[in-house]
Formats: sequence, structure tokens, C-alpha cells
Amino acid sequence: MLEVESPLGIPDNFTLVIKPENSKHTCRVIWRTAKKIGVQFI
Repeated sequence: MLEVESPLGIPDNFTLVIKPENSKHTCRVIWRTAKKIGVQFI
């Protein structure tokens, strides 16, 4: 689960970059609420 300002504009599939490690993870959105999105790492 990721907390977001708004789920609007977040595509169904995206690459999540975690800093400072600069690790990249491909994600798929499973569910959305007003301030959170549930993701699956693929």
C-alpha cells in the first residue's frame, strides 16, 4: 500500500523508484482509495 496525495493520474502499471538506493520495482495497481493505492510488485 502506498499513500498518495491523489490516485488520479497514476497509471494501472508503473515503475516505483525508491531513493536513496535507487531501486526500481514494476508495480500494478490492485485497488485505489482517495489517499492510498494498493500495489502488486510484478
